[in-house]
Amino acid sequence: GASPPRVSGFPVEGLFLPEGFPVLYPEFVLGIRKSMDSVTSEYLVNLFSPTFLHPGCVAAAKLQKFKIKKCWDVSVMFKFIKTPMFVMTNLFDKLMVQDLGLCTGCSEGAKPGSQEGRFVRFFGGLMQKTANDFHLAQPAAGIFAPSEFHHDENFVQFFSSHEKQIAGESLRSAIERWYWNKEPVFLLEPWCGEASSSGPCPG
Repeated sequence: GASPPRVSGFPVEGLFLPEGFPVLYPEFVLGIRKSMDSVTSEYLVNLFSPTFLHPGCVAAAKLQKFKIKKCWDVSVMFKFIKTPMFVMTNLFDKLMVQDLGLCTGCSEGAKPGSQEGRFVRFFGGLMQKTANDFHLAQPAAGIFAPSEFHHDENFVQFFSSHEKQIAGESLRSAIERWYWNKEPVFLLEPWCGEASSSGPCPG
């Protein structure tokens, strides 16, 4: 017979924040790559208070002496997840790039040689690394990551009117394969300009 249902998580834009971000665009232009992640986590936890933080991460924060509010940051928190997860995320999150990174002029059409284009590709590289780290920490998890410059609005279309495929597999097929067959899924859409030293870019 069919496999019984199981409790699972299906976060959209589930890699929020990638490790090493936010780097502020005005500082990036000056050659500064220092992350403001601690300040951002503090701000977001207070903004959405009362905030649920992962209990396993909170316990580890107390034991390992890092800030509890860092557990808002998925690049910190994913190491402690036990619930099966299928993560859907854009590799170029428009909200993070424009609002948290303060690059209001950044877009998917930003030219590679421009400061905006370099910043977008820098962000994409951080997302790629975080996705790979997540996969190493949670090899049984699912990841479906389009190379698109959106926050989460395009996923509405993927579920309703537009079949999105990565490596020939649709989002629906990837979810079904992961959920029912319990197969690991790791689908990152290929970059345009993947050989460029300036990093990946949105398609």
